[in-house]
Amino acid sequence: LSTVRNYDAQTISPIKSEDSSKEKMEKIFKWCFKQDAHPINKTLAEAQYNFFNRLNFIHKKIAEAPKDFDDISCLQTEVVADITQFFCCFTDVLCALYPIFSSEEGRVFLTSRLSEATYKPIYKHLMDVNCFIKDDELSYFKRYLERNSIKTISEFTGIKEKYYLGENPYHEACDLLKQLVESTSPIRKLELILMFGKQISLCIRDYYFKTQSEVSEEEASEKAKIGGDDLAPIVVYVITKANIPRLLNELYLLTDITPDSDMIGSEGYCLLTTLMVVQTVVAEERATEPGPGKDQDQDQNQDQDQDQDQDQDQDQDQDQ
Repeated sequence: LSTVRNYDAQTISPIKSEDSSKEKMEKIFKWCFKQDAHPINKTLAEAQYNFFNRLNFIHKKIAEAPKDFDDISCLQTEVVADITQFFCCFTDVLCALYPIFSSEEGRVFLTSRLSEATYKPIYKHLMDVNCFIKDDELSYFKRYLERNSIKTISEFTGIKEKYYLGENPYHEACDLLKQLVESTSPIRKLELILMFGKQISLCIRDYYFKTQSEVSEEEASEKAKIGGDDLAPIVVYVITKANIPRLLNELYLLTDITPDSDMIGSEGYCLLTTLMVVQTVVAEERATEPGPGKDQDQDQNQDQDQDQDQDQDQDQDQDQ
């Protein structure tokens, strides 16, 4: 804190008294992170370098000793926990240095920008490690998408006809999932998850209000109030039509790096609900695969049936 304050005291502040609150926040953020010599920027760069080296070590371990799964998983858990803790502490430091970020509006602005700045250089490496750890589930999810992504909405179990919504339904919700995997900011991903949950209801409302002339806006909004039992199969449909295999890993990683304080809100609820839907799909896909002993059991049963048929034929010959 003292290092940053001394640095700021010796340089000319870019902030003007007539600047709006948002303009001040923009200038302070650029002031801290656009100058290589600024202590805040140096601190972030050093932390990213540390995290990158640790992730790189995990990548080497995956390449050299992939069977050390438990050790690799433990290392990944540790680095994810340290990144999350660093992000929370770094946010608190910036709020202490620049009180404008302490307000609700200021903290939202800060965490959004800081999330992008912190995770952008390392997010891909986090995802690669996560893909290795979740490889088994990922393979089943890929197989599920390959088999079902071309289906029409009427072919999905549990979706009522009133929620079919004509041609190419819920494509706006699919687009939000695609934006989610393209972003490198966990905060932005959480925002998109929350928007995804709301977008399904908006699709229902807009369909009835814009295509059914006899339906008022109030009636359309009433139709869009959908319960969990009706929502879950629609979420399955949207996830399937979006056809993004890495969505599974995105949801797992996002769950790991989201602070507990954020998981108890609406964003955390939508995240866990979406993850549970994907996990259910993976479990059902896994259940369709014959177990290692099932084929042998079937062959043995066939052999027993053939033996019984031969015995019956011999008995008939003796009777004759």
